[in-house]
Amino acid sequence: MANEEQLRILKEHGAEAWNDRRGEAGEETRIDLSGADLSGADLTRAYLISTNLSGADLSEANLSEAHLSVANLSVANLPGVLLTGADLYGANLSGADLSGAYLYRADLSCANSGPDLRAANLHEAIFNDATLGEADLRGYRIFGVFAWRLTLSEGTKQQGLILTEYPEPEITTDDIEVAQFLYLLLHNKKIQRIIERSPN
Repeated sequence: MANEEQLRILKEHGAEAWNDRRGEAGEETRIDLSGADLSGADLTRAYLISTNLSGADLSEANLSEAHLSVANLSVANLPGVLLTGADLYGANLSGADLSGAYLYRADLSCANSGPDLRAANLHEAIFNDATLGEADLRGYRIFGVFAWRLTLSEGTKQQGLILTEYPEPEITTDDIEVAQFLYLLLHNKKIQRIIERSPN
């Protein structure tokens, strides 16, 4: 269950005050927002690194440019959530419902650090068993993403997914489930040797 005091600060004071208090508390402070009702909340640029949000209701919430690396969002309810420019590096979204979620990187204003400014970050995120029906994932960097047994729909937008790591030349795919296979072909030398030895 969510830490009631932490949840109160976030809901009553907003992301800016939350970030200030999180900085004062220090990185080692455990943040537990599991099962919390944050539906419709404005959490733009919220610092939620390593936060436990498992089972939380974030439907229609605004998490644009939020810092969610290594956050636990397993089985979270995320329909219609706005994640434009969010940093989801290593986040666990296993079993999460991202139906209609909007992750598309439409501009360059996101506070992504370093040279990787053109694409928001799903590097090493875990999406196993997630629902992505009607979700918009266009333009995300998905190097090392784990995405098995996804539930997709014809309306899921996957164009321009970048499956290489900076500063490698960009290679893109339009299918998140194919990305892992393509990455293996590109980087696993054993598989490359097997293909090279295969008869024509």
